[in-house]
Amino acid sequence: MFAGGLWIPISFTEPTSYEFIRRFSGDAPFKMSAKHFKVGVLVGQDLGTLRKPDAEIAARLQSVLV
Repeated sequence: MFAGGLWIPISFTEPTSYEFIRRFSGDAPFKMSAKHFKVGVLVGQDLGTLRKPDAEIAARLQSVLV
């Protein structure tokens, strides 16, 4: 477990982000799960809030995690 989580500052709308997560999860020394991801929503220039991924993002995450 990571205290505060593991921040990966990438866009959840770009297909290349999911390719990065696929490669990262394949090399990570732990199993990654879509249910543990949070999506940051920007408010101005600050990270405003974190939320669970919606169904589309969760499905895309699940499809790339090994």
